[in-house]
Amino acid sequence: MFPVTGMGTAEVESALVAHKAVAEAAVVGMPHDIKGQGIYAFVTLKTGVEKTEALKKELIAHVRTVIGPIAAPIKSSGRMVFPNTQW
Repeated sequence: MFPVTGMGTAEVESALVAHKAVAEAAVVGMPHDIKGQGIYAFVTLKTGVEKTEALKKELIAHVRTVIGPIAAPIKSSGRMVFPNTQW
């Protein structure tokens, strides 16, 4: 739960993976001087999608549109590979 927004990580992750360029996403809280806590997003892009500054801005804008400005990530890391548990 992000205290400033009153929402959990799932809402922001869902907004990110709803974007056509994103395969997987995870978000965590991080210290923020003004808000107290900001959102750091780890994003795995779909195959063939390049990490660019324009895409980063597009993803932030997408989250702002889907959820609202308060939920926009302030920092992100693209092309992160997540370990997937196999059952």
